[in-house]
Amino acid sequence: MSLKIKQYPVLLAGTVLSSTLFAQAGSSLSVYGIADVGVRYTSNTDAADDSSTKLANGSRTATRLGFRGSEALSTDLQAIFTMEMGIDPTTGAAGDGTRHFNRLTFVGLKSNTLGQLTIGRQYGMIHEFLGFNGIDPLDVANHPEWSYYVGSQYTPRYDSSIRYTHKIGGFVVSAMGVIDTSKSKTSYPLGATLVYKGTNWQFGGAYMQEKPSIETSDAKRKSYSVGGTYQFDAFKLHGFYLEHKNNVTDRKDKTYAAGFGYDLSPSVKLLGEVLHTKSDLANVDGKRTAGILTAEYYLSKRTQPYVGVDYTKFSDALIPASGEDSRVGLAIGLRHRF
Repeated sequence: MSLKIKQYPVLLAGTVLSSTLFAQAGSSLSVYGIADVGVRYTSNTDAADDSSTKLANGSRTATRLGFRGSEALSTDLQAIFTMEMGIDPTTGAAGDGTRHFNRLTFVGLKSNTLGQLTIGRQYGMIHEFLGFNGIDPLDVANHPEWSYYVGSQYTPRYDSSIRYTHKIGGFVVSAMGVIDTSKSKTSYPLGATLVYKGTNWQFGGAYMQEKPSIETSDAKRKSYSVGGTYQFDAFKLHGFYLEHKNNVTDRKDKTYAAGFGYDLSPSVKLLGEVLHTKSDLANVDGKRTAGILTAEYYLSKRTQPYVGVDYTKFSDALIPASGEDSRVGLAIGLRHRF
């Protein structure tokens, strides 16, 4: 019986972690993650037109540390698990003070012929559809100005969830539900995703619904999204539509997004996106429009310094607490994947 060991030193917030990959009798354990940190400038942060400049967790992606493993149970069946935590790279503190692995924690079974079944804390259908299929050109960026719809228009992760995913030809179908910890049988969050992936294009949709409070009998929060991408040569087009309705808070949102990715050279990539949201907050209308442009320079496949600029315009019900109807941002950061 052989044991293969590879060690990768990882520098994360001033602490060196040694990670080891094990492969023995069809089993594997890997350590992975992203270290992303940068400087962020934002204008009009309060009513006095003040601006802020701060060092922060990455604008492009959130810093994280994860563990992923599998064990071959047969020629077509694997046991799998993932445990992933967020980290503040500026302080080394955990991303969530209430739990260790706040991003993902699940275990399951994977079969090439029967699909994958996982249980634990997992991404919701819409968050994974937009971010991990690349429907959003910025992969649902970490900075709120670049992905302001997260949280307000759908829940990104769910505890105690059961999820099934299967690939059938070019189709990828997923469905999930949450084990109800209350005695109400109507408070289960439920969702599904269907995506078709062609040679140079993809299109699909995702749906999630949840009952925000077990005290309300019929009120539900519903979100759905449709979108796709088309690649030709070095240019890739992105687009999606996201609609959200919350009967408890009496809020409705409709978000339209269009973007692109362009490989300017083997080392330089440009990403751009325009987001426009129309909202109804208890019968008070509001609008928000944001434009984002980023440039990334690939020092290697794993390491990219980047710069991004954004402009956001607010109106009526969506004007922030500062009272200002516009905001400009600039981010300069460095991202390393391991």
